[in-house]
Amino acid sequence: DGRNLFNQVISAPMQIWENLPRLIAAKYKIIEQDPFEQKGLRRVLNLGHTLGHAIESATGLSHGQSVAYGLQFSYLFSSQMGLLEEHFTLPNIPTRADLIKLLQNHPKISDYLIYDKKNEDQFCYFVFIKNIGNVITKPIKRSEIKNFIHELIHETI
Repeated sequence: DGRNLFNQVISAPMQIWENLPRLIAAKYKIIEQDPFEQKGLRRVLNLGHTLGHAIESATGLSHGQSVAYGLQFSYLFSSQMGLLEEHFTLPNIPTRADLIKLLQNHPKISDYLIYDKKNEDQFCYFVFIKNIGNVITKPIKRSEIKNFIHELIHETI
């Protein structure tokens, strides 16, 4: 299950190559259920990508680095929205302070949200974290995401 895979990967991050077949199999299992992206099931694979793609476009950081920041944002936003059922540490990704510093240094990042492929009118299908190995996708107004980004920008670290 997702929790076991998460624990294996974080316990030995330098040995990720050993877990790669299981990670690929987990992704493929989701793709098999919705091969033509008609049911919305594949949206969960976009965890961290909503803000990640905006960061990538605004800063030129690599896709992987940008999605890592996006994962931290998803965790924080899930907590803010009352959807996070279990608090845990996200190892080997940027911290809350790192994310805030990046957002403060690039305050126009939220402007890039409009280009997200998951957009429908004023809404975006955002992937929220409930707990380890369990996410949900919900339509949310882009303005709500922007508002939380602006809250983070104005935090002192």
